Amino acid sequence: TRARRLLREIPLAASGAAPRPDAEGRYEPALGPRAVALSDDGRRAYVACQWGGVVLTVDTESGAVLARLPVGAEPVAALLHPRGDALYVAVYQSAEVLRVPLRDGVLQAAAVQRQRLRTSQSDDAVDNRPFGLALDGAGATLYATRFLLQPGVALFDAATLAPRGDVPLADVPATGNPLHAHGVPRGLYQAAVRPSDQQVAVAHQLLAVDTPQPRLDFETTVFPALSVLDAKGQRTATLSVNARMLPGAALGEDIVDLPHMAN
Repeated sequence: TRARRLLREIPLAASGAAPRPDAEGRYEPALGPRAVALSDDGRRAYVACQWGGVVLTVDTESGAVLARLPVGAEPVAALLHPRGDALYVAVYQSAEVLRVPLRDGVLQAAAVQRQRLRTSQSDDAVDNRPFGLALDGAGATLYATRFLLQPGVALFDAATLAPRGDVPLADVPATGNPLHAHGVPRGLYQAAVRPSDQQVAVAHQLLAVDTPQPRLDFETTVFPALSVLDAKGQRTATLSVNARMLPGAALGEDIVDLPHMAN
């Protein structure tokens, strides 16, 4: 990482071919790898392939793909339990969170646990899409973000995937100044737990749906945000920045659009 030098590439597709740019210069990997979880010893990588609908187990030393586990439509996140005995997967289009037990680094396909992501038991609340995953410091509670519809964070028992609660994210009201951060939470890509106090940070955007045309532009439409949950899973704050309020903003270096990661 210091030299910023590529050491090796491991092809994931069965053909072994590297993705090549199309006529428009876009790279389209065959399986669409979206997330990777690495074992503590670094010898195994578990890769969630969004387009392929599979999780691959990769030997990082030999580069061999050891196993291929179909999990559903569009897996987008993979997270290893600190004990190394389970892998959690967010399957976006299937609206499910999975717990896959591991034995000696091998995913136990026959023992997969599945939980639908919902905010209630009504049928119309099932259609929610998980994206980001995080575990508390004890490895007892799993947090899953709902990406777009009914944005929020669902809490599950990490051992059984039994629901433990739900935290919706509230809208941030407008102030009258369209450059001030406001709007509805959208795009909840990832969550991260801070070890010191077990607060949960959720990276997302605020979408200012109230801004009309022709005023609608890049700095009045989308604001980057972090919503913060306490150790009990209660939302305590939503943090953001106003347009043109950061150092360097006069030089066109303002921060807009949506964050993808919290760490």
